[in-house]
Amino acid sequence: MVWQDLPGLTLTVVVASIISMQMIFAYCKNYPNPDDIFL
Repeated sequence: MVWQDLPGLTLTVVVASIISMQMIFAYCKNYPNPDDIFL
């Protein structure tokens, strides 16, 4: 039940963390012009 769903849940959390880190990194990199991230 929980253990069967654990691999998929872990993968989802890892992917979400990677996407969040990339978004934060891109925002910080473009901080002087934050509007560029939406283009």
